[in-house]
Amino acid sequence: MNNKKTITIGIPAHNESKNIAKLLDGIIGQNKDLYRLEKLIIACDGCTDNTAEIAKGYAKKYDFVEIIDDGRRLGQAGRLNEFYKINKSDIFITFDADVILGNGYVIDEIVKKFNEPNVGLVGGCDTPAAPRNFLERAAVAWVNAWDEARHNFNYGDTVHNHHGCVSAISGGITNKAEIPVNIIANDQFLYHLTKKLGYNFRFAKNAVVYYKVPDNFKDYLTQSVRFITIKDRIFEYFGNEVEKEYRIPSKIKYKALIKTFFKKPIYLIAGVFLQIIIRAAKYKVKEEYKNGVWKTAESSKYNQFYGTIKH
Repeated sequence: MNNKKTITIGIPAHNESKNIAKLLDGIIGQNKDLYRLEKLIIACDGCTDNTAEIAKGYAKKYDFVEIIDDGRRLGQAGRLNEFYKINKSDIFITFDADVILGNGYVIDEIVKKFNEPNVGLVGGCDTPAAPRNFLERAAVAWVNAWDEARHNFNYGDTVHNHHGCVSAISGGITNKAEIPVNIIANDQFLYHLTKKLGYNFRFAKNAVVYYKVPDNFKDYLTQSVRFITIKDRIFEYFGNEVEKEYRIPSKIKYKALIKTFFKKPIYLIAGVFLQIIIRAAKYKVKEEYKNGVWKTAESSKYNQFYGTIKH
């Protein structure tokens, strides 16, 4: 019992009343074989729905659950910085409020990676939930090909395997980490900062969390353009030399595309076509960010009618 690592979990949540209970139930129901949960903090980031009320119900039931409900809209970076100042645990983990944990040992799989030498940052395995319409199937097929490439490159040690929806940072780094509010790519910033501080990154492939892809073209376009353009600001902070961290050999990408094509030929072709459109339109789609806050793609959120996570 005494050799278990202590963890604090922080969840930034903006209007996530449709999913927050599922996420909290998933966290509380974890196996906890390798860790002791000290705090579970939900930061209601300018919520206008009943996210806070749902979270407060858990706080009444569990003494380790804490709520931040100050009425402010700080964005993800602002809330993460707030969490880092609070953290006193060996490991700090963050989950996006719109994901669902894939199994009962997600957190154990993350904690296990910190037993390796000098690990400062661990990324989990974010996986798309089962698609329902044609656009979602095309989007998921593209993601499947991309995941095949990034998961198997350099033993998982790549910036592409650290996504903010499931991320864990060593307590020794939280007191050194402060994310600039104009950085939308919080996950990429933490990856480069961890390496700069001399720590290692590990990818926990078995720490699966499910997310939903957008179900309409407008949301898909907006979200995709954001994903492929946000790294530009990263170079301003760490220099162009970190650009090499984004490279994955073409051989690995082609192999992943071929493997996915044999499984989902029609949808992958459609997914590639979508990516061509996105890259052609990326300079025409302008999205303004204010203090680290961006417009939410509502159709990428779980709701009570979207219960399936199987492919």
